[in-house]
Amino acid sequence: MVLPEFQGEKMGGNASLCCFNLTDYRKPVKVKWVWSGELGDPVNVGKGITLPGKIIKPDTQKESLIMLPQRNPIIVKSKDYRNKFKSEDTLCVIFRDMDTVELQYSSGDCREY
Repeated sequence: MVLPEFQGEKMGGNASLCCFNLTDYRKPVKVKWVWSGELGDPVNVGKGITLPGKIIKPDTQKESLIMLPQRNPIIVKSKDYRNKFKSEDTLCVIFRDMDTVELQYSSGDCREY
């Protein structure tokens, strides 16, 4: 499983992956992410042409093998919408710091973490 990379405008402290399909919950999963770099101030060269600034800090790519939570997710298969909120069908990626991530099951988006 590879989660979406964070680049440019897509920044934040968490991410989620819906509808994950794993065959063995005891094996670690690979999580990849990219911290966007920093650009200097744009340079105006005249005639309405602006060039992007120099790269001050390049993009940083990270990758880690992470164990899933110790328990299996709660999956409720029901057509009743009230049961949907009991089903943990989202896998949240929680960034603890720049190099450390953790995985949690969730029944909604990952804002609670």
